[in-house]
Amino acid sequence: MSGATVAGGGGRQGPVGKVARLGVLALILVVVIAGALVWQYGQGSSSVASACPKKSQVKVAVPDEMYSLVLDQARAAEEAGGCAAYTVVDEPAGQVAQQITSGGDSVPDVWIPDSPIWVDDVSSRLGSGWVTQGGTIATSPVVFAVPKSLQGIRKYNKKTDWRTIFASGLPISVSDPVDSSTTISAAATAEQVTSNIRQRNTFFKSLITLSRSSQTPRALQDKATKGSSQARMYPATEQQVLTFNRAHPTRKLLTFTPRQGAPQLEYQWVVPVKSDAPDAKVLSALYERLTSPGVKRQLVAAGFRVPDAAAPSPAALPSYAKIISQPSSSESVLAVKDYNELAKDARMLVLLDVSGSMTAPIAQGQSRIELLEQFSIGALDALPPTTKIGAWAFSTNLVGSQPWLDESGGIESIAHTPAGDAFKANLKAAVKTLPDLVVRNGDTALYDSTWAAYQRVSASYDPRYVNSVVILTDGANDNPAGGLSLQQLVSKLRGAYNPAKPVKIVAIGIGDQIDKSALDTMASATNGLSYQARTPQDVTNVFLDAYLKRG
Repeated sequence: MSGATVAGGGGRQGPVGKVARLGVLALILVVVIAGALVWQYGQGSSSVASACPKKSQVKVAVPDEMYSLVLDQARAAEEAGGCAAYTVVDEPAGQVAQQITSGGDSVPDVWIPDSPIWVDDVSSRLGSGWVTQGGTIATSPVVFAVPKSLQGIRKYNKKTDWRTIFASGLPISVSDPVDSSTTISAAATAEQVTSNIRQRNTFFKSLITLSRSSQTPRALQDKATKGSSQARMYPATEQQVLTFNRAHPTRKLLTFTPRQGAPQLEYQWVVPVKSDAPDAKVLSALYERLTSPGVKRQLVAAGFRVPDAAAPSPAALPSYAKIISQPSSSESVLAVKDYNELAKDARMLVLLDVSGSMTAPIAQGQSRIELLEQFSIGALDALPPTTKIGAWAFSTNLVGSQPWLDESGGIESIAHTPAGDAFKANLKAAVKTLPDLVVRNGDTALYDSTWAAYQRVSASYDPRYVNSVVILTDGANDNPAGGLSLQQLVSKLRGAYNPAKPVKIVAIGIGDQIDKSALDTMASATNGLSYQARTPQDVTNVFLDAYLKRG
């Protein structure tokens, strides 16, 4: 018994004692080696702990169609031990552009817009240098998506023109450009190929109508599965069409491209200027992943086109279609500006000259007042139903000594409602009585009538609209009763003009006997516009131009 105790207490050593001693030595060695490794990992020059004492918070804004892929790569970058914690948000490029131009905490650290048009728009508003463009991650051509229920329509083919497609009578809808860049890309292409004022006006008239009935991309896709009474053709990318067709194999979209070719969306890496921006090396980790060969293959599989890779197969771009170059920066900025202006609703009081000189001819077989009557009725039909409008006739002594007559009874909506339809019909009927007022052979109390109209619109200013006074006249101020002088009118207009509640004068002189200088002065006092129309076509053209620039 005593030998076992000695052995166990450090006396005679048998095999068990030897193993125990070796185990202790091994444990000490493991601890030393582990400690050295921990020290090396924590202190070495390549350590994550040293390079990333605190992870950078990186917000990445991407369009819906690229959201899942970017999110997956952001997660992979985090799991690989990178120095960033990513927040990926699904936001349309137009909305992000607005965030950047307005500033604030919502501006992302990385922006992947689907079109350089929005980058150009930001630069035009803020100046150059506020966003830095990197490489292109992917592209996708813009086509017209044709739902299955509309594929029997034969009003279009590969010879159909971008200049006329929107005014073709086809069942076309668009999305608000802020929600979908396909609309602004298509509009920029159509505007790019208009070669004269008539084509431009035709295009803008159709765009005014389309802008008042825009639908979300999701709504258009949903309606694409319906019958012909609900389905609409709409601008979409090849990638969006391919994604839709995979999800709806029995309701596949066909595609159509006007003859000039297909513009394309381009998904670029863009870094906005921020005071607290993450280090460029932190951002480059995600960019390198998104442009890696493996992710390029994923992008093509998702329906995108990527640099130095084959197009998706099957492609949705028609075989006859070519991809056309991006619009220039100036063309991009103009397209966004024009659409934004056209999309604004108008509230206007129109002053119509019914002085005796309006009986004079402006074209063969047509007097000035006949032109004004015809134009006014046509304008009422062409204006969007979201417009609010009123009309005054003016001359001299139309209501006692008052030189103006309220033909409309106020400034009201011409919406497609019982009240709106009734107001519009009554206004058309009133316009047809204008020749009866001209035969009174009155004079032209232009300045007094303008000031009265300006006061009326200013007093009832509606911030939801572009408020204006539109004057159509064939002559100069001629008021036997005296009234305001030009200098007095301009002084009153400048005093009344409020940039926070702007009411602008749009003056359109008809014929060669107008006082163009006076009209220019009146308009400029309110930051407005002035035109001279010498022919019937001129009247339509300048009115549309004024509508476009009224904001």
